[in-house]
Amino acid sequence: METPMKEHIHEVLRNIPDSYERLAASLKTRWLSHRVRVSGRPAPSGLDIAIYDRIAAVPPGVWNGCNRAKDIFLSPEYLGALEKAPPANIDFRYVVFSEKETPVAIAYFQIVKLDYRLHQPATASMFSRRRTPLVELHERLAGSVSHRILICGNALLSGEHGYVVAQGDASRVLHAIAEAAYAIRKSVGHHVSVTLLKDFCDRNRHPTEVLSRFGYYAVDAGPSMIVPIRESWTSFDHYLKQMKAKYRRRVTDAAKKGAKIRRQSLDSETIVKYRDELYALYGEVVDEAGFRLFFLSPDYLAELKKRLGDRFVCDAYFDGATLVGFTTRIFNGREMEGYTHGVNYAVNKSFELYQNFLLDDIRAAISAKCTRVNTGRTSIAMKSAVGAVPETMKCHLRFSGKVSNLMIKPLLSLIKPSEEHCRRPFDDGEGIEQTPGGVEMAKGGHEGKSDRTRP
Repeated sequence: METPMKEHIHEVLRNIPDSYERLAASLKTRWLSHRVRVSGRPAPSGLDIAIYDRIAAVPPGVWNGCNRAKDIFLSPEYLGALEKAPPANIDFRYVVFSEKETPVAIAYFQIVKLDYRLHQPATASMFSRRRTPLVELHERLAGSVSHRILICGNALLSGEHGYVVAQGDASRVLHAIAEAAYAIRKSVGHHVSVTLLKDFCDRNRHPTEVLSRFGYYAVDAGPSMIVPIRESWTSFDHYLKQMKAKYRRRVTDAAKKGAKIRRQSLDSETIVKYRDELYALYGEVVDEAGFRLFFLSPDYLAELKKRLGDRFVCDAYFDGATLVGFTTRIFNGREMEGYTHGVNYAVNKSFELYQNFLLDDIRAAISAKCTRVNTGRTSIAMKSAVGAVPETMKCHLRFSGKVSNLMIKPLLSLIKPSEEHCRRPFDDGEGIEQTPGGVEMAKGGHEGKSDRTRP
C-alpha cells in the first residue's frame, strides 16, 4: 500500500508532460507576440480590407455611409479638394473595412515624403529659379535622399480625422488599421521610416491598447486649444461682459487696432485673383516654423472654396489697398475650425492681426451658433486669454526598423510638449484647473476635434 507521500510523487510525475506542454504553449505564444511586436506585421484581424488611392475610386455611398457624423474633413468634397491641389510631397490612401461584405469602418492615410525642399522658404516652390537640366538633376539627387512617413490621419490638421467606426468592435478596427498600415507601407515603392496613427483625444477613451501589440508607442501630441461657446453668448458683447476687466480691456484694445483694417470675405474667383499675395503671406508664417512636414499648394484655398462653398470662409485683411493678412475657417457641423492663415509681420503688431484673427473666429462662431472654436495648438497663453482651454491628445507611432523601434522607446518618454501658462479670463472661474500631476486641464469635459497650427 502506497503512502500518501508516494501517491503525491506519482501524481507529480504523471503531470510533468502536461506541465511541459503548457510551458511550451506559453513560450510559443510569447514568442509569436514578441515577433509581431518587433516586425509590426499584425495577424489577420478578420476584416476585409480594400485600399484605394483616389476618393472617387471608393464605391459610391460606402465612404459617406460610414462617415455618419458627417465629419467635413472626411467628406469627399474636402478630400477631393486636397487631391486636386495637394502638397507636392503627399500621396493619399483610402481604406474601407468590411465584414461579410458590409462596410464597418473607414480610414484615411497620407504618405508624406520628407526631403531637402522642406528646408527652403515656402514660396520657393512657387517662385522657383529657372528650371534647367542641372537644376532638375540636383533636385532628383537630393530628393533620392529622403524619408517617408505613413500617417493615418491628416498632416494638415490635428484632431480625430483618421478613421471612423460605423459599427462593430472599435478595438478590432484599430487592429485592422494596423494591418492596413503594414500593407500600405509594404506596397509603397520607397522606404517608409515611420508609421504614425493620429490623433486620439484623451477624453474619448479609444481602445488603443491593441496597438501596443504591434510595436506602436503612445506619444503626447500636446493640447489643442478650444474655445467653448456658451449658450449665453448671443452676441460678441455678451462674450466680453463675462470676462474679467483686465482681459476685457486687452481684447478691446486689440479690437480697436483691428478696426483700422478692412475685412473682405473672398469668393473663389477673388481667391484666385489674390493667389500669389495670399501664398506669400502664408509663406511668412510657415517660414517661422522650425519644423515643416509640407507646404500647401498655392491653389488649395481656391479649391476648398469651390468644393465647400459657404462651409469654407477666407477673410482678407487690407490696409488701404494693401493685403496684409488673411485667415480661413471651416464649419464642421456645429464646430468651427480655425484653419490656415497668413500675415505680413511688418504690420502685425500695428493691427494686432493674430489677436484679431482669434476674436473674429469667436465672433463668427457666436453668429453661426457654433458650440466650439478650435484655435490651434500653439500660443497657449495668448489663446487662453481669449477663453480657449486645452484638450490633450496622443498619437501612436512605430519605426519600420526592428532595432530602431526597440531602441526608440526610452527616448519617447523624453518628448514633452512645451508648457505655457494658461490664463483664466472669465469672472466665473471657468477655464483651467491644475491637476495633481501639474498639468493644466480644461474644465467642462469637452471632447477634442481638429486644429490648425496658429502662432
